[in-house]
Amino acid sequence: MKKTVCIAMIAVLTSVTAVLPAGATTCLCVGSSNGKTCGNGGVGGSFLRVDSPAARNLQYYLLTAALQAQLNAVGKAYDPTSGWFCWNGTLQ
Repeated sequence: MKKTVCIAMIAVLTSVTAVLPAGATTCLCVGSSNGKTCGNGGVGGSFLRVDSPAARNLQYYLLTAALQAQLNAVGKAYDPTSGWFCWNGTLQ
């Protein structure tokens, strides 16, 4: 059940990010591997919290350089440690 919900959520987020305009980076708290909250060494947040971090603060959402590079290359990245899903775009 939990796996099905995660797959459905990722599918929805992928389709939403495909139509968003480029611009600011937006991060959505979808939960880490151990719960529905975000943080675990990064910015804390509750489930479905939305932030638009400045580029200099992105390291507190995507905790590794590899995930930050993935965001720059692909336009989206999920950090299972912090629980944040970030993409290049806004919720407009």
